[in-house]
Amino acid sequence: MAERWNEENPDRPIDLEVTVYPYDDMHNKLQLGVNSGSGLPDVVDIEVNQFSNFVQGSNPPLADLTGAASPYIDDIVQARLDLYSRNGTIYGYPTHVGAFVAFYNSTLLDEAGIDYTTIETWQDFQEAGVKYHDETGKAFGVASTGVNFMEPLMVSQLGGNMFDEEGNVAVNSPGAVEAL
Repeated sequence: MAERWNEENPDRPIDLEVTVYPYDDMHNKLQLGVNSGSGLPDVVDIEVNQFSNFVQGSNPPLADLTGAASPYIDDIVQARLDLYSRNGTIYGYPTHVGAFVAFYNSTLLDEAGIDYTTIETWQDFQEAGVKYHDETGKAFGVASTGVNFMEPLMVSQLGGNMFDEEGNVAVNSPGAVEAL
């Protein structure tokens, strides 16, 4: 994109240098730059869980992006934008809004008297889980709302499972123990 920009704007060329660091290194180096007041990049992708570290105090070291964001406010998920804002000022843009997907075994739910098509909110999900447990004595499922993507993938890849055939917690299965 820098090359394209420079071709289309020869009177305003940019020199783009991209530096990629491992997750912890990048955030640590960025925090050192903030603390020392020098060596900060013009643009940086701060991971959402680290963002609050960079907007503390009365004068955060990040640019006020409120004006630049204003034409797009109606198209941005407000809850995500709020993560990058402090005291009414927008300091960052959300670049990813992950989708949650739920898979249901409709046969088992039908047997428990649950219509999965009525589950639309987390409250509905919780109520269906309670009803399923009351009807069957088994766990309904898992609602992972954290950022721990890798652990379940590693457990599965190593042939483990977090639950046994009866739906009981089995975090001590060989693949789970090896992964975690």
